[in-house]
Amino acid sequence: MDEEKTIFKDIGNSLLTKRSKKTEALQKLVHIRPDLKGKSVYFFPTLDRYFEGILMFDAKEKKAYVYSIKNDRKYETFFKWMIGLKNQKLFKEKKSSLATIFLEPNPTSPSIASILRESDYPLYWKSSMLMSLEDIFMLIQENILLEGKFAEITAQKINGGLELYFFKKGGKSLEKKILFTAKGILLEYEVYILNHVLQGTHLPFPVKAGKRTLNDIKDLIQYVFSLNICYGQSTTGLEDVTYVRGTQLVNNAQNSSKEHTPFAFLEKQGQPDEAYWHVDCMLIVKKKEEVEISDEMASVVHDVAKSITSKNTDISHFHPIFQELIRIQTGKSNGTRYHPMFLRWAISVYSKSGHAAYSAMKTIMRLPSISTLKSYINENEQCSGWQNKIVSQILANLTANNIWGYGRVGFFSHDSFKIQKGLLWDQRKNCYVGYLDFENEMQEYKEFAIQCQNEVEFSTEKNCSPNSFDQKYELATQIHQFVWHSITHNFSFPIAYYGINNITAHNLNTLIFDLAAKLECVGIYTIGSICDGAGENRQHIKSFDWYASKWSPDDIVEVNFNKSRNYFHAAKIIDSNLEKTKFTVHRLNSNNSEKVTIERSFIHPSMPSKLEWKVNDLCEFKSPKDKQWHLGKITHFDPITSIFTVEISGITEGILAKEGWQVFDYHISEFLRPVYDSQKLSVSHKAINPITGEDWFFISDPTHVFKKLRNNLSKSHIGEKNAREIIFNKKEISWKHIKGVYEHTNKHATAKATKLTKRHIWLTSWSKMRVDLAEHTLSKEVEDALRSIKELKDISEGTRVSKLYSRKYRQIMHSKINFKSSKDPRIDTLKEIRDWFIYGNKQKTESKEWISPQCQFDLILSINGFLGMLEYILKKYPNSMVQPRRISQDVLEGLFGVIHEIGGDSSTHTLKSYGHALNKCQVVALVSSEVKSINYGKADSTGTGITTLTRRDYRKKNQDNNKKNNYIHQKYNSRLEQLSPISHDVFESLLVDDLIMGKINIPLGSHDKNVEQENSRIFHLQNERYNLIEAIFYEDSIDELLQKWQNIVRKISVGT
Repeated sequence: MDEEKTIFKDIGNSLLTKRSKKTEALQKLVHIRPDLKGKSVYFFPTLDRYFEGILMFDAKEKKAYVYSIKNDRKYETFFKWMIGLKNQKLFKEKKSSLATIFLEPNPTSPSIASILRESDYPLYWKSSMLMSLEDIFMLIQENILLEGKFAEITAQKINGGLELYFFKKGGKSLEKKILFTAKGILLEYEVYILNHVLQGTHLPFPVKAGKRTLNDIKDLIQYVFSLNICYGQSTTGLEDVTYVRGTQLVNNAQNSSKEHTPFAFLEKQGQPDEAYWHVDCMLIVKKKEEVEISDEMASVVHDVAKSITSKNTDISHFHPIFQELIRIQTGKSNGTRYHPMFLRWAISVYSKSGHAAYSAMKTIMRLPSISTLKSYINENEQCSGWQNKIVSQILANLTANNIWGYGRVGFFSHDSFKIQKGLLWDQRKNCYVGYLDFENEMQEYKEFAIQCQNEVEFSTEKNCSPNSFDQKYELATQIHQFVWHSITHNFSFPIAYYGINNITAHNLNTLIFDLAAKLECVGIYTIGSICDGAGENRQHIKSFDWYASKWSPDDIVEVNFNKSRNYFHAAKIIDSNLEKTKFTVHRLNSNNSEKVTIERSFIHPSMPSKLEWKVNDLCEFKSPKDKQWHLGKITHFDPITSIFTVEISGITEGILAKEGWQVFDYHISEFLRPVYDSQKLSVSHKAINPITGEDWFFISDPTHVFKKLRNNLSKSHIGEKNAREIIFNKKEISWKHIKGVYEHTNKHATAKATKLTKRHIWLTSWSKMRVDLAEHTLSKEVEDALRSIKELKDISEGTRVSKLYSRKYRQIMHSKINFKSSKDPRIDTLKEIRDWFIYGNKQKTESKEWISPQCQFDLILSINGFLGMLEYILKKYPNSMVQPRRISQDVLEGLFGVIHEIGGDSSTHTLKSYGHALNKCQVVALVSSEVKSINYGKADSTGTGITTLTRRDYRKKNQDNNKKNNYIHQKYNSRLEQLSPISHDVFESLLVDDLIMGKINIPLGSHDKNVEQENSRIFHLQNERYNLIEAIFYEDSIDELLQKWQNIVRKISVGT
C-alpha cells in the first residue's frame, strides 16, 4: 500500500508540475518581455489559419491575461484560451501553446517558445517560409554554384513561370523537366518525362496550386533529380513463372490469402510489339516514339501507397469516390467496410458495364463482390402495382432535400415502355411474373354478376360457380410508368408501374386518382398529370366533362331541344342523374313551361355576353319570324338613332336569300348574342379532382408537341399523296422552304451557316423523335436564312411566322427562368401563340390546310393546362416559383433512357427485368443526379433515388412479416369473427394495409424546422386515421351499413 501511495503521489506531483508550466507561460512571457503588454499574439491551429489575442496586464492583481478577439472573452492562461476556442469547434486536435502561438501573423516566424526557453526549440511547422518563383531560382543557383549539387539542372525563367531542365549524365539530351507556375502566392507544377506529362497520381506530392515551402521544393527537385529512366521493357522475374493464366503471368509463390497473384500482363496481344509489362509499372514509354516502362518509375506506386498509408500525402483534393477507392486499396484485404456512396458507385459501374467487365476490374483493384452488390440492389426490390414502401421512400427523399409546404404539391407524368412478352417464376414471392395488371373488364363484370345472382338465388350448382370459367390470363407487352414531380421544386420520384397491353381510359382514370389518393394520406398533394399525345391518353382526357361535373340546379345553359337542327336556346337546370349524363331543364323566354330531360350531348355552356358591338362583327340574330337564332353580320350602325343593321341568311321557298334587320341599341341583348366559340369555352385541360373537389389539370408534354409541329411542317407541300397543304392567310407554310435553305447553304460556301444536315431534311422514324433536330430546324438561324435568301424571302413569309410561334413556344415551355407572378409577360405571349393557332384552324377551308387535329388539340391542351396550373399555384401560394422546364416528361423519358442503358433495349426487357433495372436506377441515382435520353437530352433527376442503402436480410424480413401478421391476428381476430362476411373482408384488408392504418415510417428529426413540423403533422394525422378505423371497426352500425350496400349492389347487378 505504501508503494502504491508513493506512485500516486509522484504522478500527482508530475501533473501539478505540468499544470504549473502551462499556467506560468503567459505570466512568464509578460515578465520577460514587458514591452508586449497591449500587443497582439497569434494562435495557429493550422498553417493557414490563426486566431488573434491581445496581451493585457491587470496592475491591481499583478496578473497577465489574454483577450480573445474571436469570442470576446478574457483568459488567464494560453491553455484556457485554446480550450475556449476548441469548445466552439473552431479546431479539433490538441496543440502546444509554446509551439503554435506567435508574435506575428506568420507561422514561420519565431514562436513564444523562442522567448521562454533558452535552448533551441525546433519549429512546429516543417517549413521555414513559403517559396516564390524567385526563391526557387535562387535555390538552384546556390546549389549549383556553391555546393555543386544538381549539376545536370538548368533553370530558365518564362512568362509567369519557371522551368527546370534535367539532362542525361554525360549527354545533352533533355530527359526530365519541371514547370512551375505561380497563381498569386500559390505554386503549381508539372513534371515531364521525355516530353510526356507525368500524371499527379504517379507522384508522391500534390501538383495542384498550393502553398510551397523550402522543404517542399527541395524534396520535389531531389525526387525528380534522382528518378532514373529505363528504356526498353523489363522482363526481370520471368524465370519465376509457373504458368500463364489468360493474359497474366502468375507467381509460383502464394500470397497471404493462398492465391497465386499475377505480376505481369500481356500488352498489345497479337501485335508485332506484343510484350508483358509488370504490375508495378506506372508509365509506358515507347522506344523512339517516346517511352516504355521504367523499373525506377515503378517504385512510384509503392511510394504513393506508403505515403497515403502513413498520411504523408494529402488526397483531400481528389474526388470523394477516388479517395475511398485509394483508402480501400491501402487498407486490409479482409473485413473491408465500404462507404454507402462508394457502394452506389460500384453498383452503378456493375449495372452499366455488366458482370464480365466488373469482374475484370476486380482483378486489378479491390472492389465489393458481386454478391454484396446484389444484396443491396435486391433489398429495395420493385414489382408492378402499388407498394406501400414507396411512400416511406418519397417522404425520406423530400426530407433529405428539405422540401415542405407547397413543395409537396405536384403532378404525375406517365408513359408506356415496350417490353418482351414473357413469363418468369419469382422464387421469393412464389408466383409467376409477367401477367397483365388489368384483365378484361367485361369478363370481370360478367363473373361478378353471376356471383351476385348465385348469392341471391342461393344456387349451389357447380356450373354456376365463377370458378368454372376458364381464366385466360394475358401477358403484358408494355409497362406504364408513373412519376410524381414537385411543381415548384427540382424533385421527381417514380411512384408505380403496371403491366399492360393497351390501357383503357377507364383504367387510366382509376390509376391516376387512386395513386393521388394514396399520396394524400401522407400529405403529398397532386393537382394534375402530363402525358404525350398517344390515342389512349387523348381518350382519357376527353372522358372528363368539367362543365357537367360543375353544373348544379339553377345554372343557365344552352340546350338544343330540337336535336335535329343546330338551334340552341337558353334553359335552366332543374336536376340531373348521378352520372351527370342526363339533365332535367326548363326552357327560358318561352310560353312552354314544361320540364324536359335531355342528354348531355345536346347541352353546352352559355357564351359570355358581349357588351360592345362593332360593324363587321359576326353574331347570332334571333329572327322575329320564327323565333330561331341565325348566323348574321353587323353591316351598319347609325350613331344618331343608335340602330344596328344586321344581315342574316335564310331559306325562302327553297332559295337562299339574305334578310336585313334593324335593332335598337336598347334591345340588342334580346336579339343579338355572340357566335358560339367551342375553342374559347374549351376546358378539356381540366377536370374535378374526386379526392379534393378542386381543379385537376391535364397537360400535353411540350416536348412532344414541339416535335409534332416540326413533323406537321415536314409533310406540308411536299408533292406526295395525303400530304398537307398548310396555309395561313393564303400564304404557304411549306417544307420546301426549309429544304431550300439546306440546298442554298450547300451550294454557297459564303452563305450564313445553319445546323441543317441530311438528317434534318429527310426524316426517318428515328430522326422524327430527336428533339435536338427539331430545335435546329425551327431555330432563329434558319428563320434568318429564309429572310436573307433572295429566292425564298418573298415566298416564305408564312413559314417564317409559323416557325416564329413554334420557336417561342419551345423557348417559354423549356425555359429555366421561373414564373413568379401572374403578370409575367410570357403568359400573354403563350396566349398569343394559342390564339394564332386557333385562328389558323378556323381560317382553313379543308382539313389538310392546317396542322393535324391531334397536334392542334395537344398544343392547345399544353398551353391551357400549363396556364391553369400556373394560375392555381401562384394564386394559392403567392411566394412560390414555377420553372416551366420542369413541367414536362423529360425526367420520365430520361429514366427510360437509363433503363435502356442498364438493362438493354425494349426487345430484351421483361416485366420482371424492368423492375430490376428500375431498382438499379434508384439505387445509383445519388451518384449522378442527371439522367439522359437519346431523344430528349439530359434532365435533372433529383429525388428519384433511394436515400437509405440497406443490405437485404431475408430471414429478418420474414420474421418481421410473421410477427406483424401474428400481432394483427391476435388483436383483431375475435372481432373479425363476429362480423358479416362482407365486413370481415373489408376490415381484414384494411387492418393489414400500413398506409391506411397509418403505420408508414415518417422521417422525424430533420435539421430543417419547417420540414420537421410538416413531418410531425403527417405523423399525427396517421395516428388519427388509425384511431378512427379502430373506432368504426367496433361499431355494429358500420357492419349493418355494409350489408345493406352489398344487397343493393346484388340487386343492381342482376337487374332486379
